[in-house]
Formats: sequence, structure tokens, C-alpha cells
Amino acid sequence: MAIVVSYDHYDDLRCEVVVFLDDETGDCFQIQCDLPAAPGAYQISAGVGAPVEQGILAWQRTGDGFRFTLSARAAAMFGGNARLHFEVQPSGGDTIDSIAAHLERMMRLQQHERRE
Repeated sequence: MAIVVSYDHYDDLRCEVVVFLDDETGDCFQIQCDLPAAPGAYQISAGVGAPVEQGILAWQRTGDGFRFTLSARAAAMFGGNARLHFEVQPSGGDTIDSIAAHLERMMRLQQHERRE
């Protein structure tokens, strides 16, 4: 199983998104912002259902991936699992560094830890 991560910016839809996609099951975790973005104004989604605003309590970069701690409401989208960890394979010219930079910018008012 590989988790593919990518960043996309859609001027026509007025949004940007970081998507973590399980390439075997099609399951996903999305962090999305409307454009123009207000600092820290983001939503998360599992690709179906209504997104949850500011559902990430903390996040950190790990060696080859990312770890997220979710609010109770956001965790409900993932069967009550409040902690998500993804070892990732960047796609579309992205790198783990560039994804981390997008996450930092998109959630800059949120509490977070970064571990290089």
C-alpha cells in the first residue's frame, strides 16, 4: 500500500488542496483552503461528506511522512481514529519538503510541531 501525496492549486475553483491518497483503496485525507485564503482557514475531508473546519489539532512532519492529531469531530470521519500517520510518496513534482511548506502556510495559525 502506498500513500501518494500531492498539492494542487485551482484558480477556477478558487481553492488549494493537499491530498493523501491510498493508491490501492482510493481512500483519501484532504486538507483544503478556499482562495483567497485567510490564515488558518482550512477544512479537512475524507473525500465524501461535509468537510470539517479546522479539524487538525496538531501535525508534524516525520522522516518520510506526516502525523496528524484530529479533533473529535474530524476523527469521526475516520472511525474515531484521532491520530493519522502517513508514510508518503510525493507525486506531480512535489517533495516532502514542498508538501510540508504548503501545510505550514495553509495552517499557519494552528499549533504544530515539525520534526526534520
